[in-house]
Amino acid sequence: EPRAGGGATGAVPGHTYPRVEAPWAPPGRYIVRLTVNGEEFRQPLTLRLDPRVTTSEADLDRLASLSLEMYDGAVAAREAYERARELVAALEGDETREAAELRAQLEELAPAPRGGGFGGGRFRGAAPSGPPTLDGVSQELMTAAMAMQEADVAPTARQVAACDQARSRYQGAMERWRALQARAQGL
Repeated sequence: EPRAGGGATGAVPGHTYPRVEAPWAPPGRYIVRLTVNGEEFRQPLTLRLDPRVTTSEADLDRLASLSLEMYDGAVAAREAYERARELVAALEGDETREAAELRAQLEELAPAPRGGGFGGGRFRGAAPSGPPTLDGVSQELMTAAMAMQEADVAPTARQVAACDQARSRYQGAMERWRALQARAQGL
């Protein structure tokens, strides 16, 4: 664990734990599926809460649902970012005024990566200032989700406020993205 002074990420190729970039699964019963050469294997799995944790079930449910909402939004915003960048590339050869305007609006919503890009496809860092961008809200949502994964406790007021802000920025960016997609289909 880097914050606890643990080993460096990638220190031993193939033998270093990956960073956690998804919410922990809440306690419950699950089925684990593995498909190998077309053959599917299933195994039941029960995750139990550490018996020392005294957080109420309602608070744990809120933690899990908020974390998953933020994570799912981050993934959706990132996928929209990638599609927007593909659309910018597809419009490069079109020199019409409509295409140029659409390209400029897409560039504002999904700017090209600068200096190392988006973190190699990983979710890192804080959201940039200014109008919401798809990659910015993706990072903001992921930051909000992962901030709640530190312990099995109720989300704090600050964490809930960060989720509310990230949700609002996400909704605005996705509305803009849907409108631009619709315009692109009309070209």
